[in-house]
Amino acid sequence: MARRTLRLGDETITLPRGTRVVLRVDLPGDGGFVHRQASIATVQDVHKNTYTLTTPSGRTLSAQRDQIAVQREDLLADLGARRASFEALEPRIVYAAVVGSQAWGLAGPDSDEDVRGAFVLPFEMYASLWEAPDEIQDPSGDRAYWEIEKLIHQGLRGDANTLECLWTPLVKIATPIGERLVREREMFVSMNVLGSFGRYAQSQFKKIERSLERNAALTHLLAGIEGEGVADVDAAVAHLARVIPGDAKGRRREVTAMIRSTFDRGLVDRADFGALVDAVRAGRRRELEPGPHRPKNAYNLLRLLHSCLSWLRTGAPLIRVEGPLRETLLGIKEQRTPIEETLALAQATAAEIDAAAHDAKLPEAPDYEAADRLLRDARREQARAAILVPGPIAVDDLAPTSLPVALPGDVDVASMRRFLEARGQPERGATLWIALSGAHAYGFPSVDSDLDVKGTFVAHPRDALGFTEVPTAIDFLGDFDAREYDLTLNEIDRTARSIVAGNGNYVERFLGPLPLLTTEAGERFGALVAKNLSRRVHAHYRGFMASIVKRYEAEADADRRKAKRLLYVYRAALTGIHMLRTGEVETDVNPLADAYGFGHVAALVRIKAEQEGRALSEAEAEPYVADFAALERALDEARANSVLPEAPAAVDALEDFVVDLRRRPDLRGRSD
Repeated sequence: MARRTLRLGDETITLPRGTRVVLRVDLPGDGGFVHRQASIATVQDVHKNTYTLTTPSGRTLSAQRDQIAVQREDLLADLGARRASFEALEPRIVYAAVVGSQAWGLAGPDSDEDVRGAFVLPFEMYASLWEAPDEIQDPSGDRAYWEIEKLIHQGLRGDANTLECLWTPLVKIATPIGERLVREREMFVSMNVLGSFGRYAQSQFKKIERSLERNAALTHLLAGIEGEGVADVDAAVAHLARVIPGDAKGRRREVTAMIRSTFDRGLVDRADFGALVDAVRAGRRRELEPGPHRPKNAYNLLRLLHSCLSWLRTGAPLIRVEGPLRETLLGIKEQRTPIEETLALAQATAAEIDAAAHDAKLPEAPDYEAADRLLRDARREQARAAILVPGPIAVDDLAPTSLPVALPGDVDVASMRRFLEARGQPERGATLWIALSGAHAYGFPSVDSDLDVKGTFVAHPRDALGFTEVPTAIDFLGDFDAREYDLTLNEIDRTARSIVAGNGNYVERFLGPLPLLTTEAGERFGALVAKNLSRRVHAHYRGFMASIVKRYEAEADADRRKAKRLLYVYRAALTGIHMLRTGEVETDVNPLADAYGFGHVAALVRIKAEQEGRALSEAEAEPYVADFAALERALDEARANSVLPEAPAAVDALEDFVVDLRRRPDLRGRSD
């Protein structure tokens, strides 16, 4: 689905943490190092108009907003949209709490106040065709909030950031639904925390170990280039083997990885060993050396391990750290503890976790039912306010009118009515439209053709707004009153999206010749379908035709040429041609074939009607196969000269209709 985006000028966008930028001017950094214009850096922090940046080598510098530019210009629109989303949805926040070092009791004088929480999408945005954000954050990145459904999903899988947000005592905002989140937070507790807290932290410590090994190898290699004249990969492998014992094959991979890493970080202009040699000989060894290990990540990972231990022993996370552990973590954070000692502490804590996991009394799985109830209630609260605002759709617009047109002679009307009553309504919600499709609508039914029934329904708000996914389709394939039926009802969201995309199958069910069950709301929707016809249908009918041709060719290879398959080729191509040329929907192959110079198709229709299973000889099929190329050309020419616009012209009106339909008060009563 397309997204609405805002494109704003570079200078108007506050760049969040993690944004890659390019220096517009030369700037001094720490230690007197000068960072040249066009160098790459990453935003680490922002205060008013001053940005703290880190370079790929780990050095820091400060810059004003006009001294840096976003590395990728295409990100500006996304950043602008993120700012607009935050401003629009900040009033929808239902819960906010302080997390991070302030909550843990490990903050220093320069520590930021990090806030996390949840918001609930307004009903209009949730029900819309357009994508809605599932997370918002202020430009600085200090305040970030998940949409409540995302928070619940994260909580159910034991996400550490989410659970700590719900267990921190430093709550800043709590509406009634936010208070309920905290009151019922035990529903998220399960043995999932063993993975999300403990195993995750252990895996990150292993990455630190590997990073330290790589950094040491790179430092040795640069020293070898400068001091011993190492000039190629073979010499580099031999040098590392002397200073760092290990497998020679592994060392070669290590050298290749180091070359790639320095290139990816923008420190050399090409990904080969000669670039490293050239940079060192140019006096840039210091710039190429890896920066010092940053302790912040390591101290937080050790804290996560202890929090996991707390989960397993007490059923709750460790939020505020006190006593000897606090001093240990501060020692790591303030770089008073060697990283090797930190790694040893992590290994010892991991062993305690393994022992505690055997005796833990946590539930194996979270309480999905409680989470479902909470999400449904949050959605209802938003929907209730929206539904109180009257929409333009009348209450009785969904009253069905069955069989509004004459049906083909082989269709038993009374049986069809019984089928629609038995199968044509969802358990909850309401049917919008049902039509007869397939061979009956295409003008070549046989005596034993099944009844291909397609339609659209509107999900009940309890389902559309709840924790479970909206049912996208209702299907039935089987016998009813001794006649084979093939029924598919798609939910209005799937239908509307497909129409915008140009899917002819959905267009045909509303604008085709054989409606079976209609509603006034469905008539209005059909009018919007007609307004949203566009040249996008070409791709649908072109692709549909190609897939049928491919199936026919496979059958022909097995000497099973069927009139039905050939008729489907004509039907798909001619319906598409006619729609593109005239803007009208015609699915019957008989008038289409006559109108576009393929009158000989009538013979195929007779063959299928008389004996559908009869195989055609190669000679019988050849005149029709010869038309394939002409049909393709005509379909492409119809697109080039189409009366239809390139893109749908009334998507906003279609979106408004879907939103208003979901807001209908009487739909709430169409339940159990």
